Amino acid sequence: MLYELSQQLENATTRAELESAAELLADVLVKAGKDLPLLFGVKPAVKRIGRGLKPISLRGPKIIDAKGQPLDSLPANSITASEAAEIQAIANKYNTAIDVVGSRAANQGRNVGTNLPAGKGPGTRSDIDFRIDAAHPEAEALIAELRGVGNNAGTAGKRWSTNPDSPGGRATEPPYIRFTPD
Repeated sequence: MLYELSQQLENATTRAELESAAELLADVLVKAGKDLPLLFGVKPAVKRIGRGLKPISLRGPKIIDAKGQPLDSLPANSITASEAAEIQAIANKYNTAIDVVGSRAANQGRNVGTNLPAGKGPGTRSDIDFRIDAAHPEAEALIAELRGVGNNAGTAGKRWSTNPDSPGGRATEPPYIRFTPD
């Protein structure tokens, strides 16, 4: 099955086919328990050039644990491969860094990967807390898109700025998952 998916990814002729194959391949590999840093490269790292596909980057997110140490892969109760792909696409679109913080970054997310509504009580899943540069020229649009991540699980606002020149702005403290534009 993995071979068929990788072939589908290689032979994609439209952006929709490429994104569909990359997301499906990433989900299959996550379920198989493979190394996640490569997965974050699957979707954003492939760019259609002319008639072929060419890899352009395998960076992926920077994952920092509560002690400030880098991790090689996402914790199980953090974010899904699909959510990571959405966040990476937004970071690329707005050419800005996006930090995931809170329970998802701390490997304490509840019911991650389910279709439950995001919230705090029983029968809900953890929301995805974001920190951004509130001085970004398109901050409002960026916030709106981040709120839609993971089927509307995102929480973002200008008061959680990573820009020290913004009111209340400060550097993000561990743990966090940082997405930077490719």
